[in-house]
Amino acid sequence: MKNKERWRITEREVRKYKEKRKKLVRKIPGAKKTISQNKIKNDSCNSEHSLGAQSLSRIKRRINEIDDILNQSPVIEPEEIPTDRVGYGTKVTLYFPEEDKEVTYRFGIRDPEPTNNVISPNGPLA
Repeated sequence: MKNKERWRITEREVRKYKEKRKKLVRKIPGAKKTISQNKIKNDSCNSEHSLGAQSLSRIKRRINEIDDILNQSPVIEPEEIPTDRVGYGTKVTLYFPEEDKEVTYRFGIRDPEPTNNVISPNGPLA
């Protein structure tokens, strides 16, 4: 992890990260194939070769990030998460009187998921 932060994760998040890792690993052969096909064409300077190499690099970098998270983050039970203050793993419901609407957010581990109302200390709030 970048700053060697010790994030705590739940079993649910462990499963989520393992699934993300599996999907990334399945993409590696396709990225390698793109690179090798362009080498066969003897056109290693072309944009497709470059894109394939960049894609493979991004995939491997993300796999390494996930491995760091899984290897360095202690797994906690949801019951261990304090509920008397906002922090990792807590849910907060906000009321917007102008719209007479409530929105519940979950404070997540690392990766914000705005479409799922998960906010993170590593992501923007607005």
